[in-house]
Amino acid sequence: MKQQLGIKKLRPGFSGNESAPNHANYDEALANPCPQLPDLLTTKDGKKVTTGDLWWKQRRPELIEDFEREVYGRVPNNTPKVTWTVKITDREFVGRIPVIAKMLVGHVDNSAAPADRAQAASRVSLIGKQTFKVFASPGLNLRQFHSQFLVVQVIRSPPLHH
Repeated sequence: MKQQLGIKKLRPGFSGNESAPNHANYDEALANPCPQLPDLLTTKDGKKVTTGDLWWKQRRPELIEDFEREVYGRVPNNTPKVTWTVKITDREFVGRIPVIAKMLVGHVDNSAAPADRAQAASRVSLIGKQTFKVFASPGLNLRQFHSQFLVVQVIRSPPLHH
């Protein structure tokens, strides 16, 4: 897998030896629980964002690039297509809120590696009849080595105007 991804060398993890340059930090005084985050309304070249046009054309793309590089990671160009089908639909409650729960199964296109079979499972809970777009945030269930279950949290999002 490392060869396929072009990884030549892995960065070593933290050392248990306190005199090593990459030792683990156990001193809370040296930890930075609240790092200095970038100002959302200041572009990388120092301009203040004062118009919607500057936000949409410059600052928002800068932030998206930072998140892709530093937080989420980049999606490879050759990511296989996943086709989702609804396996089960059920009415249930989350707390006291009635929801429509759907169990989805994702079939991954394995034409690049026919010997491999990959599937993903996801559960989506929708509040009532959804006639608007929703933001879905996937989370991994790491109880098993091969994550079979993804939890998708659905949050009603207001329309974005630009």
